[in-house]
Amino acid sequence: MRLVGKFREKIILLLRKKFGNELWAGYGLTDGKGFSIDDHGQKIRPDFFLTNKKWLLDAKNKYGEGKHWLKEDIGQICLYGRHNEIREKMKISSHQEELQALVLMYPDPKQALSPETIKYFDRQLDSVINMEENKYLNKIYKVLVPIPKKY
Repeated sequence: MRLVGKFREKIILLLRKKFGNELWAGYGLTDGKGFSIDDHGQKIRPDFFLTNKKWLLDAKNKYGEGKHWLKEDIGQICLYGRHNEIREKMKISSHQEELQALVLMYPDPKQALSPETIKYFDRQLDSVINMEENKYLNKIYKVLVPIPKKY
């Protein structure tokens, strides 16, 4: 399995543990909670969403601060938040109804996966709405994900 697959697999396990069946994955899960939207030949799908919280989450396999908060990452997650079929899937009916958070998740090679770092990841997710927002972006957040040492 490629590094990207292992990183996403680890995120699925961490998010499933935290949110259980509230979590939807864009690239399919064995329990049928997956989806994919074909928009003119382009697959449009966020990695994850939480309908009850109205959050979109996208995992990025990019290491180093210089590779975080890239325009492409922000543009991609914003596109997901504006796509009508994704909003419908998330049970957001009105164009005035807003998503509560767009969360970009990046690997943190400084934090090895352990019970303590998993708790830190959980606390980051618990405090997403209370996090200091980027002064230029509305409701877009960055969360660092601990990774296994073998990365």
